[in-house]
Amino acid sequence: MSANHKWQTFNGIIQNFLLFATILVAAKVGFKQVEISARQTEISERLLDLEYAISVAVVWQSPKFIILNFSRTNVAFGGFQILEAPPPALLNPPRLIPPGGQHYLNMKPEFEKGVREKITKAPGTVNVPIDFYFVDARQTKFVLHTNLACELDSGSQLTIAIQPGLPEKRDW
Repeated sequence: MSANHKWQTFNGIIQNFLLFATILVAAKVGFKQVEISARQTEISERLLDLEYAISVAVVWQSPKFIILNFSRTNVAFGGFQILEAPPPALLNPPRLIPPGGQHYLNMKPEFEKGVREKITKAPGTVNVPIDFYFVDARQTKFVLHTNLACELDSGSQLTIAIQPGLPEKRDW
């Protein structure tokens, strides 16, 4: 074998080794890029969820609940359910509450009467669980679990303190 032939063989081996190393580095970079892309997709989805996150407050002002929308988008109020008195009272169609808007939910006199009767049977604070149903702008359904802490003061004035939970994605 001549020196020129040996030199060409050596150059071929080096070129193949460099080509193989380049392929390995490219594969590693490609897999890393897929990982980065998946992470960016997850971050984008979380940001979109934040944009559509519902932020509502429920306030009691006898004889009605006031539902306030602090979200960036419209929220539809779909109804409520007093957990001790099924079935749920669903609104068809749900009432649209714009950002910064509010909706009044008038309660029947029987609601306050029932709460007063419960308090007279067991003096002190009576807890009444109630769920409020909402739909966000992407048509995702949510349930806001709340607890009404009800008590009568010395002048038989009914006081209701609302203890809201976090909205939960759930079909209703």
